[in-house]
Amino acid sequence: MNVLHLDLGLEFRGGQRQVLYLACFQKLKKQVHPYLVCPLNTPLKTKAPEQGIETLTLLPDRSLIREIGLSSCLFSREKISI
Repeated sequence: MNVLHLDLGLEFRGGQRQVLYLACFQKLKKQVHPYLVCPLNTPLKTKAPEQGIETLTLLPDRSLIREIGLSSCLFSREKISI
């Protein structure tokens, strides 16, 4: 199962720490492949790959509408479940 986590935070605080912990825990489960979507040049974007978590970059203006439109092929290609 592929799981997509979305975080809009620009700093690394409690919420970002929680989403990274959750993704790391899911990565331990062989049936789950987590992805993190976050803005470019954020601490989470740097820390996640250090833990082996694949990241996707949110557009600089954080436009969800355009990101969802551009990433619709990702959902079908990667078969994102949640």
